[in-house]
This record gives sequence, C-alpha cells and structure tokens, in this order.
Amino acid sequence: MTEWPVLLVPLVVVAATAVWVYADAQRLAAAGSPVFARIGNLTVDEPGEWLAGCILLWAIFVPMYLVSRART
Repeated sequence: MTEWPVLLVPLVVVAATAVWVYADAQRLAAAGSPVFARIGNLTVDEPGEWLAGCILLWAIFVPMYLVSRART
C-alpha cells in the first residue's frame, strides 16, 4: 500500500511544472515576448506547444524552457 505515493509524486511534479510552464508562457506571450526555442527544424514558441512538450518529454522540455525563458 505504500507504493502508490512513490508513483503519484512524479506524476504530480510533472503535471504541476507543465501547468506552470503553460501559464508562464501564456503570460509572456500576451505581454509581447513569447518564449522561443529552436533545435534544428523543431520550433517551439506557443504555450500549447510548451505544454505538450513538457507532458511528453518533461526532462528535455522543462530545462529547455528555463534556458529559453532566461533569454527572453
């Protein structure tokens, strides 16, 4: 019975940071300075794209968002 918190904690962390990234990207885009990242042919500049990336590939997109956000 003690195993479910071990599985739940990472899911909550991923969900919470993905929602934060989306809200922050949306706020910055509305202010006229969207967070923008480009790697090869992949361009991420919309809040929805950041959200999807953070949900699907959290370990890549959250650090990429933080670095791109610092450049904004």
